[in-house]
Amino acid sequence: MGMNLLSKNPLDPFVKVEGDRVAEIVRLGAIAELDAINLYMQLASYTNDESVKKVLVDIANEEKTHLGEFLELLKRLDPKQAIELEKGGKEVSSLLENSEQKNSKDNKALDPLGPLNDTEVNEIKSAINETLLKNAKLRSFINSLTLGDGTLAVPSEKLLEGEIIKSSSDIIPLQKLSTYFSIEQEILDYYRRMLSKPPISSVIWASTLLAKQEDTLIFNTLSSQAKVKIQGNWSSPGSFTALISKAINNIASKSQLSLVISPSDKAYLSSVVDPSGIDELTRVSKVVDKIVVSEGVKYGEALLIPSNPGIADIVFGASNKLDYIGLQGSSHIFEIWETLSIRVKMSESIALISKQD
Repeated sequence: MGMNLLSKNPLDPFVKVEGDRVAEIVRLGAIAELDAINLYMQLASYTNDESVKKVLVDIANEEKTHLGEFLELLKRLDPKQAIELEKGGKEVSSLLENSEQKNSKDNKALDPLGPLNDTEVNEIKSAINETLLKNAKLRSFINSLTLGDGTLAVPSEKLLEGEIIKSSSDIIPLQKLSTYFSIEQEILDYYRRMLSKPPISSVIWASTLLAKQEDTLIFNTLSSQAKVKIQGNWSSPGSFTALISKAINNIASKSQLSLVISPSDKAYLSSVVDPSGIDELTRVSKVVDKIVVSEGVKYGEALLIPSNPGIADIVFGASNKLDYIGLQGSSHIFEIWETLSIRVKMSESIALISKQD
């Protein structure tokens, strides 16, 4: 490897330098420091030994301090050079400031949220977050994590019970869920004239549909991979509770059990009442820890699952995202979307209970 040095030594070592030429010595010293910095950084890049690399980089940083000392000394010895350095600094600042302003204007021109101002964007995003938090029921008891935008796939581990717990892994892709809503420009102008919050009825409805999509995807994934599947009649008092008890006896993990049902099945089970006046929903609540009701669940099916990250979890990539699609006629179209994947790790601990008429 070769090193090209910037500094030379044109000075006669037998002649003392005085007057204006002292500044020349300082300049040569500054150039020598640049050589040293480049040399140490290059040497650091040539080694894989972290301890050596750390020392070389540390020395290079010290040389940068020495370079600053030479430049400060040069400004004192050569006032004209000091003026030029200050002038150069101002030119750089001006160029960078103009570039930042241009980038800011370009970013504003490419604003993905179209006609909305910052206040309106915050109001709409807040409505989206609140609606999803209220209506996405299954994420409330299943462990979840968010990896951020750009995540396309995640590793998934499956556990097998036995004398030795075995595991296998796979890579599964994230799925995109999305809904759309529109805001009329005329209505937006009206709310602005009234100094009121932006219209959010369509935002809430679209967010509610996205929550239902999310619950449907989670329910379908979990129920399709459930190892314990039980069918039976739900119509007589105690029958549904007996099926749930049977499922509990057959699943591998029995702690922190959540029962997931649809609103229609909740109403149906509440109407199945024994002679003492106890309805089936009240009865089954005694054998599970939590009952979750979601519109994303199929009618006539119930899911029993422990609230344990070792059983299943949800991985979000993008979460609660809002994009501006464009103008259609006089309406501004927006998209609410998210990406997620459901990782089932121990299907032996998940039970699907189906109604059999």
